[in-house]
Amino acid sequence: MEVLKDLEFNIQENMEDELVQQALMKGIDLREYSKEIEDQLNDIEQASISDYLKESSNIASLHGQIVSCDSVLERMESMLEGFQLHLGNISSEIHALQQQSMQMNIKLKNRQAVRGELSQYIDELIVSEAMINHILETKVTEREFLEQLHELNQKINFVKEQSFKDSRSVHDVHGVIDKLKFKAVAKIREFCLTKINLFKKPLANYQITQNALLKFKFYFEFIACQAPQVARRGDVLTAHLESPAVVPHTASKDDRKFSYEQLFRSIQFTLLDNACREYLFLSDFFMLSGAAAAEMFNAILGKTLDILLKEIDSHVKETYDAISLFICVQLVNKYQLMANFVPVGAGNANMATQNGR
Repeated sequence: MEVLKDLEFNIQENMEDELVQQALMKGIDLREYSKEIEDQLNDIEQASISDYLKESSNIASLHGQIVSCDSVLERMESMLEGFQLHLGNISSEIHALQQQSMQMNIKLKNRQAVRGELSQYIDELIVSEAMINHILETKVTEREFLEQLHELNQKINFVKEQSFKDSRSVHDVHGVIDKLKFKAVAKIREFCLTKINLFKKPLANYQITQNALLKFKFYFEFIACQAPQVARRGDVLTAHLESPAVVPHTASKDDRKFSYEQLFRSIQFTLLDNACREYLFLSDFFMLSGAAAAEMFNAILGKTLDILLKEIDSHVKETYDAISLFICVQLVNKYQLMANFVPVGAGNANMATQNGR
């Protein structure tokens, strides 16, 4: 049944063909028409075979060319694949180079930033040979000395600041800077004392000397900042007149140094305090007064006073520091006035003796 249905479907489909419909309309026998078509196809096939045989050489040549082109295309494909792979490697290398370039750029910026700060740090820290020569050899009145003194002051302050930050590099220049500072202070002090001595001359024109000193006012600023014990020696007569006495072992432990007038003030203040207390004790406990109290006081502290007087005599004979001696004399006067408020006859006599010497 199914075969019949398929055959009926094929007949119906062929009947719809345009050539079949034309043949039926013309009354042509389909068998003859089919045979005619078959003969035409055979003729065309024979003609095609004949043409193919004629063009066989060309076809063979074309086949060879096609095979050759295929081989060339295969090689080109292989080359393009290699080129594509090479381009991929180049792209990876370019990406790596870009990453390296960015890293190098960041490193360069960091180094430039560090270089600027480090260069400034080294410039602030290094001590030039010109500075050493000018501080040591150039006269105080020369402009070069003043300029180098300004720079030295900046370096001293910078080293102090870095010392608080525990910077190890300052240890390399700390000794040199300290020596230059001491030398500069000594030269400035000598210069200032020379100018001050001009005031001692009779009929001296003070204004000329003062105007000359005003040109070098930075010298005092330098001493006041870097060596206050030199610039403010007169403080022992005012602010430090009644300061606590110097304790030797404490000062030695802290490596502190004192001028002679500072030590003299400490000794005199200690002497005044102990002498007053001792005299009052003797007067109250032994019920003495006047010459009897003074005699017992001298018996107790006489040797101590003699040692002090000998030490003062020795120092006065060897020193050339007139300012120090003047300050010591003023200290004795001030302590003598303080002792007047206490009835200590022997203590006042000792003060007067030291003042006379």
